[in-house]
Amino acid sequence: MGDLVEDPSSGERGLVLERRDGLIWGEFVIAPGGAGPPVHIHAFSPEALHVVSGEMSAIVGDEHLEVGPGESVFVPPGTPHTWFNAGDTAAVSRAPLEEKYGTSETLVLCISQLWQMQNDPTFVESRNMLFQISLMAPYCDIWDADAPIWAQRAAFYLIAPTARLLGYRSAYREYVLHPL
Repeated sequence: MGDLVEDPSSGERGLVLERRDGLIWGEFVIAPGGAGPPVHIHAFSPEALHVVSGEMSAIVGDEHLEVGPGESVFVPPGTPHTWFNAGDTAAVSRAPLEEKYGTSETLVLCISQLWQMQNDPTFVESRNMLFQISLMAPYCDIWDADAPIWAQRAAFYLIAPTARLLGYRSAYREYVLHPL
């Protein structure tokens, strides 16, 4: 508990509040003007945000939502989504400690890895991100919303053996901010 992960490039920060049964509940803060992630899909994992202060914008499927204090957004598996903060104050989301609001530990591990990697210029300069994502996407259940998941899986299936031969891994100990 208390593990913190940040992405200065997007203005996002996450704090682990509780862990149990393979799920994590936390507090998520996105700075004013924070961009959030690109539109993406989790094939198997739902995602939920419950705003406690500020205002967060979310795109869920074809809907554009403005979510304020006391409001929640639930994203079913397989639904394209993203969030951002177009406001001038930080938006804080804190998931209620109910199972439906929990995030899988694997997804949290992947997010912390991705945030640390993309903010390490040495890593970015020394790696081909296509090779890296070919190993991470299937493990993390994070998929680009602009291409069918089956096509991404097929491409990554073909690319992954070469990535492993070149020394790429699906996780890097130096980027793990919290043991899972």
